Amino acid sequence: MAQIVTITCDLGYQDPYLAMVKGKLFEANPNINIIDVSCNVSKHEHSKGGYALKAAIPYFPNGTIHLFAISLLTINTEQTPIFNSQFLISTFQNQIIIAPNNGLFSLLDRHFNDEVFLIDTPYNNSFYLRDLYPSIVQKIVTGEPLSNIGKKITNYVNLFELTLSVSEYKISGVIIYEDEFGNIITNITKDIFNKMVGQKSFEIQLPFCKINQLSNSFNDAKLGDVICFFNAQNLLEIGSCGQPLNTLILTHNKSNRMNLEKYKIDTINIDII
Repeated sequence: MAQIVTITCDLGYQDPYLAMVKGKLFEANPNINIIDVSCNVSKHEHSKGGYALKAAIPYFPNGTIHLFAISLLTINTEQTPIFNSQFLISTFQNQIIIAPNNGLFSLLDRHFNDEVFLIDTPYNNSFYLRDLYPSIVQKIVTGEPLSNIGKKITNYVNLFELTLSVSEYKISGVIIYEDEFGNIITNITKDIFNKMVGQKSFEIQLPFCKINQLSNSFNDAKLGDVICFFNAQNLLEIGSCGQPLNTLILTHNKSNRMNLEKYKIDTINIDII
């Protein structure tokens, strides 16, 4: 079977940059099978790219190589250094991941503990997905062990999503991803919801409606309904059947078009009744 290589990046599809990357990958190994996980992530939306990759990994076979190329823009400090010009390689769920040293592994799993290797290269070009990654892929395809590609390290960058705030009467979570359909995905897990809400009633207050019941999927909804359900990653997802949530905000607040920022949804609160 051809080696599968996936790409998660913020290059988009308008420019020729992604084609350049794929051309270099095919030049190094014409027999690979390249699949885009998410290549239209907003620029430097590091955590959203991490979510997309995390969601996709369980659907790929063992040995798949995942290329992650989204630099994290932040101010380097002694407390939270970010090394976009260092590159790591490791395994996760029996697959291989290549990424900058900017916190991806902890976003995939906050308890990540697989061996991590710092790729031995003085490379400092911003287009590392094109100019560095293909040569690393070629080494993996030819059977070179990860320990030969880089030096084992333990002090790589860790970044963590904001944790939930949970009390007897409320669960507060953050939105970690918005998909192309306008559905929003939160970090509220099914386990936490079942533990805190159980058989009690609940209410989610949005700027334009309230939700007080769980659905199984959009098959339970009528056109225009706003529903919540737990997705394949067991995370609470909220969406509108047939219309993106951001469009609903515009529709319900026509007189406030110049002040829509106050309607921006960043957090989701579940009131337990």
